[in-house]
Amino acid sequence: MKSRKSAHAALSMMLAAIFLLALCPERCLWAWRYPDLPEPADRPEPVDIPEMEPVDPGDFPKPHEWPEPPKLEPVNIPDFSEPPKRSSSKYSNKQVVEAVRKLKFGDEEARLRAIQVLRNSGDVRSLYALIGALNDPSESVLKAVIKALGRMGDVRAVEPLKQLRDRSDGAIREQCIRALRRLGSSV
Repeated sequence: MKSRKSAHAALSMMLAAIFLLALCPERCLWAWRYPDLPEPADRPEPVDIPEMEPVDPGDFPKPHEWPEPPKLEPVNIPDFSEPPKRSSSKYSNKQVVEAVRKLKFGDEEARLRAIQVLRNSGDVRSLYALIGALNDPSESVLKAVIKALGRMGDVRAVEPLKQLRDRSDGAIREQCIRALRRLGSSV
């Protein structure tokens, strides 16, 4: 506690010295090192800033004259406000956290094993991690994620799967359609 107070006092003294140097460098003991600093008599006079003229409120547009704001498309983001649920799965909390980490940072085989763990965990965090993995660059991992989301049966995965279906083609699109049917969504 004592060192914190002394560090705070030293910092306060340094800041005060810097402030004083900024205000009056000519009184500084080190001013002789900087001969190009102007002397107090050489300083220019302060400039008077003219007062602003009052503004007429009639110059501003009325609220009904304001332009329409641009139309923005809604962004579909899954509801992540729900806290994680404890489940009676065969995987512990530590195993679920480790699987989420491997899904984000592991190699392709580790990500595929992590998808199996997350699919069977029954934890809400696993659903969110799998939804986040819908952007995986590997096609085999992406297929496994889609299949796992379909088997989990959580309707919060419907919208992200629809978005992936719309921007994909081929096998990924077919996998999304199967998963959406399994979730009971209209394709």
